[in-house]
Amino acid sequence: MKKSTKALLLSALLCPGAGHFYLKKYISGCVLTGVFISALVVLTADIINITEQVTAELTAQINAGSIALDITALSAFLTEKLQAFETQHLTQISYLLMALWLAAAADVYRIGRRIDKK
Repeated sequence: MKKSTKALLLSALLCPGAGHFYLKKYISGCVLTGVFISALVVLTADIINITEQVTAELTAQINAGSIALDITALSAFLTEKLQAFETQHLTQISYLLMALWLAAAADVYRIGRRIDKK
C-alpha cells in the first residue's frame, strides 16, 4: 500500500494529524492533533455543562412535584429546555472539528502523493 493511502487512512479513521506523524511531519501532526483535541475538550465540556444544568432543573422540578414521572412529560420538558440553550457555539465547534478532519486528510494525502512520486 502506498504511503499516501496509509497516511490518509490514519488521518481519516484515527485522528487528524496521525497521518502526518506516519509521514514524519511531526510539527504539522502536533498542531493538528492539538487543535483537534482542544476543540473536542471544549465541545465535551459544553455538553456536560448543559447536561448538568438541565438535569439539576429536572431533578428539582420532579422533587417539587411539578413534573410527573411520565415519559411524555419528561420528554416535553427536555425538548423545551434544550431548545432554550444557545447551541450555536456547539454547532460552530462541531463544524470546526469536521473541517479540521477533512483538511488534515486532504493535506496528508497531498504530502503522501509527493513522497510517493519520489
